[in-house]
Amino acid sequence: MSASNTLPRQQDNTLANATSAKTADGLLSDAGFLGQSNFSASPALPVYQSALPSNSLMAATVSTTAASTAALSSTTSTTAASSSTLKMSTATTAPSWISTLSDSVLKADMNAMSGTVTEAGLAKLVTDLSAELTSNKTTLSSSQFNDLKTIVADLNVGETASAYNLYTLNALVNGNAANASWTGGNASSSSLGNLAAGSSATQLSNLDGKWLLGTDLPSSTVTVDGSTSKITYSTSTAALFGASGPAASDVNQGQLGDCYYLASLAEVASQDSASSRT
Repeated sequence: MSASNTLPRQQDNTLANATSAKTADGLLSDAGFLGQSNFSASPALPVYQSALPSNSLMAATVSTTAASTAALSSTTSTTAASSSTLKMSTATTAPSWISTLSDSVLKADMNAMSGTVTEAGLAKLVTDLSAELTSNKTTLSSSQFNDLKTIVADLNVGETASAYNLYTLNALVNGNAANASWTGGNASSSSLGNLAAGSSATQLSNLDGKWLLGTDLPSSTVTVDGSTSKITYSTSTAALFGASGPAASDVNQGQLGDCYYLASLAEVASQDSASSRT
């Protein structure tokens, strides 16, 4: 055989055995010891096929199957290893500054955001901190307040936060003129104030509602031309805009004296409807 057609050693032995068996059967046939009448009526297979050692064929088959199984197992292992490597490479690593937070609740909520800061995530963070103060019957400590300041300062370091989310959290933590009062849909407003060390759970919850939850609703009563009307609020599941987007014709002023504001919105919707969505 040429080097390019070399068979495995076991196959070489099998072929040699087959050749020897064929030669021996030929000699015996020529001498008259074997004849067609000694076999069944079925067409006889070539002599060298019948003389092949069956156990050698079986061994070759088993060996080949085992090799194939080993190759498959190796491929599966390689694929599993590659998959594991992929999972490790795509895992999000939390920014190192989160580990410096002293409050476990704030740290857990920041780690849970997995790199993308959402309004819902920030609302949960403040709500959970308020619940912690209520459960422990304490006020906001200096270390917790400093943790909140760290979050605001580093919110876009290793995390992705929109300008809007950064603005609202900064207003909640570092103060804003709108923090002076809280209405919450009541008939009249009450004093609120900016967040500070020593703030109560209620104050923190109201600031959460003002900036992140949207629960600081206007007054429940409105007086126009000496006539007072009662207003109720409820959650709506309807779309904010129509199918074709904001339109100037959407404005319905009603009895409130806010035409200056609604006229501006109508003009924006007329000139650049897309910008009204943001």
